[in-house]
Amino acid sequence: MDLQDDGRINWWLKDDDTQNFGDFLGYVISKAIFTQPVRDHCSYRMLGSAIADWDINQDLARADGEPDRTIGFWCCGVRTEAGVSDESRERLAAYGVRGPLTRDVLGLPADTPLGDPGLIAPIVYTPTVRDDLRSKTICVPHFLDTCRDADLLQRTGADLIVRPNIARTERAVFDLIDAIASASFVLAGSLHAAIVACAYDVPFGYLDTGFVDIPFKWRDFSALVGIGTSFCDRVADARTIYEQVNRTRLRKPALLPMLAVAPFRVRLDILLKAYHHDMQHRDSASTHHGELLNALLRQGDYSLLALAEAVRDPVAQADKQASIGAEPVELPTHDDVGQPVGGTDAAMVKPERPEPAIATDETGSEHLDPASAHPDIPEAPPEAATLNAEAAAAGEPAMAPPSDAECGEAGSSTRDA
Repeated sequence: MDLQDDGRINWWLKDDDTQNFGDFLGYVISKAIFTQPVRDHCSYRMLGSAIADWDINQDLARADGEPDRTIGFWCCGVRTEAGVSDESRERLAAYGVRGPLTRDVLGLPADTPLGDPGLIAPIVYTPTVRDDLRSKTICVPHFLDTCRDADLLQRTGADLIVRPNIARTERAVFDLIDAIASASFVLAGSLHAAIVACAYDVPFGYLDTGFVDIPFKWRDFSALVGIGTSFCDRVADARTIYEQVNRTRLRKPALLPMLAVAPFRVRLDILLKAYHHDMQHRDSASTHHGELLNALLRQGDYSLLALAEAVRDPVAQADKQASIGAEPVELPTHDDVGQPVGGTDAAMVKPERPEPAIATDETGSEHLDPASAHPDIPEAPPEAATLNAEAAAAGEPAMAPPSDAECGEAGSSTRDA
């Protein structure tokens, strides 16, 4: 079954002709990296501040309010420090969360995988650099921002305004990614404009127009990547903060742990690209990455969730796989799985990086040298070559390691949230 045919994938403005870039991005990425569910829910939310009573109630209503139905959230976040009601907590299953603040609000374990799916964009799409945007600064306001472009240009000092209000097409998503990846700096009132800039290593800052949409989500993401949460109304000030404070502190999370806990089967080429991406960004990877990828590759469905459940209860897992039309999971030996897998669940894989500091002072932060922090980065597991050969025999294209571009080579005021 193709993921695009699964009507249970939901997001804000799903049925509208005009989409919000951030919300629609979650669907486009999910369609590119996932196939069949390995956990059954009446609804799935794949990105954004969707862990909220209103969204949960809306999704349950779509499922006719069946009392035992639940909603799967993959790397989403809450909207406020209040979290959700007790009734909503009973109806949600969190497969990783956006950041450490969401994790703490929901009372999830310290080893819950953290990350925003927008950070996966570089292994899904290689942007086309626009010559007209080279060395240009862009401002991406919020979807609901009513300021005129001319006023925003004058106020921010940006070279161009790029709106996140896009058509309901993949091409529209990729065009906006092209604009972000081509720019020299992104001043974002749309959080996912900032997240995508971060993913493609483009300097970014947070836009202050007098209104900040859901302040908690900005702090949550900032805590995830280890930077402060300062909002600016001019590009020049935001760029100064980035260069003098945030550039050296920014630490992106590894991608493979996020994929490992997703409630869907992951495409083989995506797993391999995520592995290579994490190895090229050694501050986000660890020696456990080789074991984690080995465990995933040994399973035909490439889901660590199904693997761990099969280890704990083979009969129950076989029944669950059959109920969703999937093949039974082949049980590996203990050595195949690796020690961390035994505790796998909706928040299972240990983080591949320490919890980031969010202080904004310039003198109090120290950072380990990536090479000394991770001295034994493993080579890609031999299973990758074996599976490439098997794929070729089946008529599928072999997956080469991704290129540098695919891996992301690529009078004013300020205030804090």
